Formats: sequence, structure tokens, C-alpha cells
Amino acid sequence: MDSQPKDNQNPYASPSDDITSAKPAPLPGYFADSDNRAKWLKTNLLISAYALFSVMQLLAIYTPSRRLLGIVIGVMFVSALIGWCITDARIEGKPILHSLYWIVFFTWPVAVPICLMRSRGIRGLGLAALHAFGLIGTATLVVIAVRYLVWLSNK
Repeated sequence: MDSQPKDNQNPYASPSDDITSAKPAPLPGYFADSDNRAKWLKTNLLISAYALFSVMQLLAIYTPSRRLLGIVIGVMFVSALIGWCITDARIEGKPILHSLYWIVFFTWPVAVPICLMRSRGIRGLGLAALHAFGLIGTATLVVIAVRYLVWLSNK
């Protein structure tokens, strides 16, 4: 190894030629790139939103006196939904500004469809409607299943 600098080379420069072109080593396993990680996160946040919405409906029916628990699960549901919206916008290449996260959080019934329309165009409005019906349908099926199980246990 020659420790002497070559002509026109800075002796104090980093070993690589160009720092901006250096890429980090890929992570082993499923999360080899950030795109897969973002898609995995988006899927899990959406599943969490569906599950939390169903739990909210069950709590409203079977334990209406536990308001604090309902509020906590409601905040968790909104957080999962907003996280899904933010991750989806980032995957589509039109990320939401960090300063707008709180505005989106507090105005989520209006902001989620707007964010989806911004990132996906008119398809975003259809996606928002599809998931709205999906949330209501899933919660309805869960409530029917639980009521049926309660009816069977009382028989």
C-alpha cells in the first residue's frame, strides 16, 4: 500500500472518491431497502387501524361507561390511520410536511381523503371511500360475530 498521495489528491480526503455516491450496505433479510420497510409499515398500520376501529365499536356497545379507554383507543386508531396516510404519501413520492402532521391529526376525517387525493389523484378519493366502507363493514362483522358468541354462551 502506498501511503503517499497521488498527484492532485488531497491527503486529508476520505477514502472514497465521492461521498454523495456512497450507499449504505443493505440490511439482511426482508428489510433490504427502505421501500420494502415502508410498504410493510403501511400494511401493518392499516391492519392496526381496522382492528382498533373494531375494538372501538365493541367497547361502545359492551362497556359504554369506560370513556377513558374509548378515548385512548380512539387516539390510537387515528394515529394508525394518519401514520398509514403519511407512509402512503411518502411511498407515492409526495410526502407530507412535518409541520402539517398535527393539522392532519386533528382534522383527520377531512385531511385523510385530501392527503390521499394529493398523493394518488382521483384514485385517492376512491381508496378513501373503499377503506371507509371496509372499516364499517369489518366492524359490523366483528360486532355480529361477538354478539353471536355471546348469544351462544347464554343459551
